[in-house]
Amino acid sequence: MIFAGQNTTCADLNASALPAFGHITEDWGIKFDKAADNTLPNGSYTFTQDLGAFFPRTLQGGGPSYPFRSVTFSTANSPARMISFNSGVQITAVIIKAGPDSYVYPYSPFTFADTDLNTGDNRGISHVVFCYGLNGGPTAADGSISGRVVNSEGNPVPRARITLVNGSSGETRMAMTNSFGYYQFSELDVNEFYLLSVSHKRYRFDEAQRAISLFDNLTDVDFVAYGKQQF
Repeated sequence: MIFAGQNTTCADLNASALPAFGHITEDWGIKFDKAADNTLPNGSYTFTQDLGAFFPRTLQGGGPSYPFRSVTFSTANSPARMISFNSGVQITAVIIKAGPDSYVYPYSPFTFADTDLNTGDNRGISHVVFCYGLNGGPTAADGSISGRVVNSEGNPVPRARITLVNGSSGETRMAMTNSFGYYQFSELDVNEFYLLSVSHKRYRFDEAQRAISLFDNLTDVDFVAYGKQQF
């Protein structure tokens, strides 16, 4: 995390002489503001501008829109000021505005996901900016699968084990859900068939396995836990 001044933008990072921002070559960003009732953004949103949305979002720096790509993220003001996200567009930096200051998380050269980004103090989050660029756009050869695991009441289920098997090669990958219940697999071969399954030592799942044909980034592949297992 790097401390920055008020209302820092992706253009500011691109113009900066700091080596930490040397991989940022465009001014492009998408800014998410709080709702009128001060609710923090949570959910999945496309890389498009929508000033009339409940959580208004603005494309900055002349960046292109990606209507078929989305970013899924959670913000929390308690017990800490934190953000977790996964994205269908490669992210070069995340800017979190809290109080009068901005906090920057750079990713060189880019990332698809991160968890528990902290503002470093107890002031509330006012907006979040995701920076992207020519090296941060969608790739033609790679895809991703992401989603969330929740219980029957809609609460997140952390530390659920997600297993992904490539139906052609048999390659197996595993991931654990974060504290908000989110997971993601990135850099996947597109035009492939995958088997996705979920397990947890305390929960059972009525639909614990999915068969997926991947042609692009796929979001919202969610699982629901309907009850705790008996020991």
